[in-house]
Amino acid sequence: TEGEHERALEIFERALTYPGQTESETLRARGGVARCTIRVGDVRRGKQMVSEIGDKALCRECAALLEHMNQPSDAAALYEQGGDDERAATIYVGAKNFAAAKPIMSRLSAPKLHSQYARAMEADGKLREAA
Repeated sequence: TEGEHERALEIFERALTYPGQTESETLRARGGVARCTIRVGDVRRGKQMVSEIGDKALCRECAALLEHMNQPSDAAALYEQGGDDERAATIYVGAKNFAAAKPIMSRLSAPKLHSQYARAMEADGKLREAA
């Protein structure tokens, strides 16, 4: 529940101030702060924190959270940062955000995804780009 996420956020924030932590422990605490920040609804701040941490697994984990929270553009951006180009492109195409999908598509070889991209572009009247 939201109250539990707020409590967890407080705990992770306090953990950042503990003396003598290893770099790994600090990184885990920062990841916890970022996840909880997203869960309590401060998507912009949480996404920024995830980007600053730069851990690909954390990016994908938070992307899944955002996708579950119906924040597709933010989710796709974090999937892309996390190296899951296929999932990012799928979300961008589904949201008809072709400008964001186009550079990713050139890095992918999945025929099904290219077909979906072309059909979506065609349905949107962008026949030249669909080809």
